[in-house]
Amino acid sequence: MKTIKPLTLGILHRPYSIGGRQRFAVTALGFFRLGADNPRFLMENLQWPLALPALPPMQPLDEAWPKPRGEVLLGGAAFAPGGVPVPRMDVRLACAGVDKTLRVLGDRDWYYGLVPWLNIGDPAPFARMPLGWDRAFGGDGHPANPLGQGYRPNPVAGFVGQNRAAMPNLEYPDQPVRGHLRKLEPAGFGPLDVRWTPRVKQSGTYDANWLQREAPGLAGDVAPDFFMRAPLDQRLPGYLLGGEAYRLEGLHPDHPVIEGRLPALTARGFVQRAGQTPDQAEAVPLACDTAWFFPEHLLGLMVWHGDVASTDVDGLDIVAVMVGYEAAHDTRSLDDYRQVLALRSNLETAALYALDESQLAASFPPALAAHHAVQDAAERAAEQARRQAIVAEADAEFWAESGMPRPADHQPPKAPEPPLPGPTKRQLADSDFNLAAMDAATKALIAQTEAQAATMRAELAAAQAELPPPPAIDPLAEREAVYARACVPAVDLLPAVAAATPLVDADALALTGAMEAAIAA
Repeated sequence: MKTIKPLTLGILHRPYSIGGRQRFAVTALGFFRLGADNPRFLMENLQWPLALPALPPMQPLDEAWPKPRGEVLLGGAAFAPGGVPVPRMDVRLACAGVDKTLRVLGDRDWYYGLVPWLNIGDPAPFARMPLGWDRAFGGDGHPANPLGQGYRPNPVAGFVGQNRAAMPNLEYPDQPVRGHLRKLEPAGFGPLDVRWTPRVKQSGTYDANWLQREAPGLAGDVAPDFFMRAPLDQRLPGYLLGGEAYRLEGLHPDHPVIEGRLPALTARGFVQRAGQTPDQAEAVPLACDTAWFFPEHLLGLMVWHGDVASTDVDGLDIVAVMVGYEAAHDTRSLDDYRQVLALRSNLETAALYALDESQLAASFPPALAAHHAVQDAAERAAEQARRQAIVAEADAEFWAESGMPRPADHQPPKAPEPPLPGPTKRQLADSDFNLAAMDAATKALIAQTEAQAATMRAELAAAQAELPPPPAIDPLAEREAVYARACVPAVDLLPAVAAATPLVDADALALTGAMEAAIAA
């Protein structure tokens, strides 16, 4: 399965079944900077290392299931004002109609004494307090939060069993925790585990009928709210539209208040089924049903979910899934996205457009786009000026070393434009470019070079045709001549011998003469 997305948008997908009906879910995730304008989402791969540590243990960022309405989630910690430890403080999450305040207290214990019988210690000052479910009311046996602290259902704990334990660090301001026996509602901002109430009670009926007709998927009577992960007081009556205001208090070490608006951006999803061409791809209706806040890192996240019917339990009937997002000032048609899918699915063009955010990310607002155009033009002009300065320097050096007088009206030659168009630094930073123009220019340059080479070959052939024919050569005679030259001693290469030095030993010469005479006799 091909997965196609911009660099600034995450994607999840999963096949699932509910009541025996096969579905294929598509999720788009857009990270954004809190307290700032966000014409586009942030580079997705750089945000996961910040978001994942803020999640509760064993909890995913998203379950990739469509939700019946919107909800708001938060992961992080409370920070004392100015970093000065305090025994208690309030933190606040407000967004899209949700307005929730929690009281955060330092570490403390409950214990049994004489007077009074049940005692709760004073909270210890803290500068930072995590807001996970392990700090909320709960504990072993609590159906809504077995990870918490403070809950001990033993009514005779003062006599038998544990008679001292930690109290929760998180509670509702109007519902303070005063004991350990009651199953109080835990206070927190994070996602609820699928095994906790109320979600576990909404998961459906898994009996013989399910085993025979609906397994291994979800039961047909699963409640829609089963897919909701936020606490009940963080759920919305409808979906998020983008642009909703938010305000976070006491959740960052340097920013007591963080406020702004969710990005006014809309995600789009598409699937291509087996047997379809890219121009037959189908739109997946997506709805923004989740807003995440990670205020310690000034990071937010918007999540869109949607699904379509499927014919395969593993989703193998889907051969490509693509997501993108757009702004209200520049919406795009289904055909526009089909063209992008075709370009990014074709092996000959996919690499050219893999880094082009403009295809699948929101276009910049007109004013910002105009500013970018001026910025890009200024950078290209500066680069051309740099090349011209190099040419001028070489020209001046030539005249200085030539010894010739420089004409009064002489001007340095104009520096050539770069042969291949390349992106500017701003375009590289925003990944706002493609390689199609460079590819076309490269092919044109290759064709031009090949044409020039062909012309030069033709001219050389014509020049050779005008030359007189070379003299005839007898290979055998030429070889014999070479051998003859090789057999001539190269005495001229020997070192010169001084004239005073006798060339022949006299004694040896006399001995040679005597031997020749003896032989003759």
